[in-house]
Amino acid sequence: QTHMSPPTPGSEGRFLWAATLAKNHITQQNNMDILDSHLYNYIRRISMLYRNECHFHSWYHACHIVLGVNFLISKIQGHDKNGNYNDNKNKEAQEEGGNDDTNDKNSNNSNKSDDHLHDPWLRFVITFAALIHDTKHLGVTNRQLQVEKHMLFQLFGEKGSCQERHSLHLGLSILVEEFPVLYGVIIAGCPMFIRWVSQAVLATDIASRNVQRGCEEKFDRVIEQKNQQRQYQNTSPQQTPKQKTNPKQKQNGMNDDGNKIGKDGLWISTTTANISINKNSNNEEDYLIQHHRNLLTESALEQLLLSADVGHCSQRYETFLKWNRLFFQECLASHLQDRGDDPRIGWFEGQIPFLEKYILPLVTRCETLMPKPCGMKECVERNLRRWKSEGRAWTDRMVDDLMPDENGRVIYWTQNDVG
Repeated sequence: QTHMSPPTPGSEGRFLWAATLAKNHITQQNNMDILDSHLYNYIRRISMLYRNECHFHSWYHACHIVLGVNFLISKIQGHDKNGNYNDNKNKEAQEEGGNDDTNDKNSNNSNKSDDHLHDPWLRFVITFAALIHDTKHLGVTNRQLQVEKHMLFQLFGEKGSCQERHSLHLGLSILVEEFPVLYGVIIAGCPMFIRWVSQAVLATDIASRNVQRGCEEKFDRVIEQKNQQRQYQNTSPQQTPKQKTNPKQKQNGMNDDGNKIGKDGLWISTTTANISINKNSNNEEDYLIQHHRNLLTESALEQLLLSADVGHCSQRYETFLKWNRLFFQECLASHLQDRGDDPRIGWFEGQIPFLEKYILPLVTRCETLMPKPCGMKECVERNLRRWKSEGRAWTDRMVDDLMPDENGRVIYWTQNDVG
């Protein structure tokens, strides 16, 4: 959805509750009215923490991202536009040999190691993260806060991503302290809630190369393990003896690289797992497999939220331009207050490498998680082509529109002008 009217708290609360908790999968019938009320009040509380002065990092942005992540996770979980689970048809088709929709050349052929990505709680987690991820954003960069020695940088600066950490702290502390009943239901149904939300929100610091490198490396490890599993599952019994595994490794369930060969052929790297194994545990293999699944879940949540956070880049060109202008306005407003660089210098040129080197690889990773691509990459490529041919003239017009008048005032678009 690209055109939004101003959200009313009541309808937005209903939407988020239905879309995230997925009532037809997680039933709390006895407490539904109470939980509806608590969730509505929580959403309303969070909505008031977004700053009206921010042109881009606003409540409208949060709503846009909520819609985006629900669309993206529906492509993984097989939900249709009404929120109905729709994957049984695809599974039946695969069992019968498939058809053009399930086994075309673009299909990623998801296997049963991804079944846990269909957990309806993931829909809640990713939407909750989208809701809070820019709470109380100041409309300036983390780097600027470091230059100013701002309080947030002093509180969180050593760990980096100070505004993301602040938003995360606000969202979770309000939930735990002011809505304990709602929090109790959530944590009982999803014990990994805090960790998954934290990982997803902290990943949205797209200006931090270290953060983004970590997300990319985690994703690469997950894909490598999935490919190894698929290779193992597709190997016939006659081919198995050809694998070069020395007797000692074979006896210990290892392949040549020292990786654990687990259930369903899941090869777990014991060197990159970064976990502490309880040597007294008799279920080391199960523990490693669970670690792999948690790693996949975390990586999926990160990639989905990152893709939705810049979702305007993979939507209609008109939508891309509207949010592009709002971000430009936010940067310009900060610059005019001596809180950042002048965005008018190199704005057109800067969008090209951003789309080519960041957005395109990001949406490619995101679509890799889906049974089949949903057209994000094609949309980005189309927007990139149009920006190269039309973007300079559009940028010049935008800069002219935002020139100060005779009184030194700048007339900005508001969120209502987004349409």
